[in-house]
Amino acid sequence: MVRSDCIHEVPHGAHVDPLRGDVTLGGKLVAHYADCPEAPRTIGGSRQGPAPMAGGAPVPAADSGYVEQVLNLSTSNFVQLQGYLIVPSTPTVAASEGAGTTFLWNGIESDNEDALLQPVLQYGTSDLNPGGYDENYWMLGVWAVFQNNTFKVTGACANDDAFCYGGPPPVNVGDYVYLLTQALPGSGAILDWSIIIEDIDNGVNWALDVDLEGYQWGRAYGAVLETADQFGVGCAGFPANGSATFLGSTLSTGTSIYAATEVNGGWTSQDCFNNTICGTYSYGYVNCNFGPPTINPNGLTSNFTLSWTP
Repeated sequence: MVRSDCIHEVPHGAHVDPLRGDVTLGGKLVAHYADCPEAPRTIGGSRQGPAPMAGGAPVPAADSGYVEQVLNLSTSNFVQLQGYLIVPSTPTVAASEGAGTTFLWNGIESDNEDALLQPVLQYGTSDLNPGGYDENYWMLGVWAVFQNNTFKVTGACANDDAFCYGGPPPVNVGDYVYLLTQALPGSGAILDWSIIIEDIDNGVNWALDVDLEGYQWGRAYGAVLETADQFGVGCAGFPANGSATFLGSTLSTGTSIYAATEVNGGWTSQDCFNNTICGTYSYGYVNCNFGPPTINPNGLTSNFTLSWTP
């Protein structure tokens, strides 16, 4: 499990340099974070694997990991992923009753699975989403996940009280949420990224820019259902309507968004439940009847539907 003190809430519109641990806003340094004291690890689906017992076996106390995903792999760099997500219903079990956190997102990951950029729709509180709230509503977030630290913009308090903003603003069931991760031009290489999420219906939005170098970006996730710390509530911890829909997804490769080629196809549907292909651990969901996700191509765009029995 990612340590909560290695997850840092940063300001909306901030620029993060994960190599140095610096966070700037308007060109001014507003925060600095040392590397996380726990050993670096592969991110991917296993970044939330349960802690092992003394004998080495995993502890099935918390249901955590990628549950369903739509994946695209390339030998070239992906430079832009965008699309829309319809906010589903809330889970049957409230976060205050132990529902943990449910994440719905798309994003781009490095080839070595040591960096992940993701706009996220999330529900609830867990060690992976610290904040001191039991958020019984959907909220927006942008996340930049690295081996040495994780940076997020959600408006919730983490360990960094200066950037709480009085709590995360909710979004409404049925709203359309725009998700964008894109590389910006820089010195002949992909150095700068922007992650944006916006509720089209109410105007709530978060953005984060990230300064990166030395990564290859050949993994794209078109749609992911992820969970953390459900603590035995099982299927009732997922949205009660039993599905989540991502619309109008487009993916591009190239050297920057100004020299990009849209990808036609290449998406793979994966049911991660008890399937090590996703590198994840999931427990307690034997009756949920997950996926695999449905992929509906429409020219250069694709629609994805994740489904389960709540």
